[in-house]
Amino acid sequence: MQIIKVQWRPIKKPFNSILSGHQKSNGTMELLVDKIPKPKCDWIGDFIYGEEAGYCQIFEFKAGTIDGFGGRTIKIKFNDGAIRTFVGCLWDPFSVPNTVPKHRHVSVTTDPRVMDRGFTFSAGKITAELFSSLAEDIGLALTKNRDNAGVCIVEGHVYEENNRRH
Repeated sequence: MQIIKVQWRPIKKPFNSILSGHQKSNGTMELLVDKIPKPKCDWIGDFIYGEEAGYCQIFEFKAGTIDGFGGRTIKIKFNDGAIRTFVGCLWDPFSVPNTVPKHRHVSVTTDPRVMDRGFTFSAGKITAELFSSLAEDIGLALTKNRDNAGVCIVEGHVYEENNRRH
């Protein structure tokens, strides 16, 4: 995954929300990438986690349920080479245990027009380390929450790949 452009889109109406005991950010990090990875995954307890180039895929497995992701069939490739099929029993986790690597939610697209429009992004997750690095690259100030991961952004700028420090 090559990151082409990063920008911070502040929420127009200020708010202060708490989710799962953590203050949430006052906007969204938006990424324009050349491709969205499909990482190979492993089990971590009842969670399925995979990471490729800083992009994360995380699901919570709830045996016996049929409504996860609207009952959709989801195929996941695991690091052992197996491709496993799940129907309605995977969920986007509300919270994860400390055994699952820290990550942050972002909006992601491969279409530059989406970045210009500002809507119809896909929901994605990136490692907390990549999030912090990108935030620093575009001059965002992070505050720390209980797990010492930066989440609250106070101001931001547009970032282009050719300006990236790494």
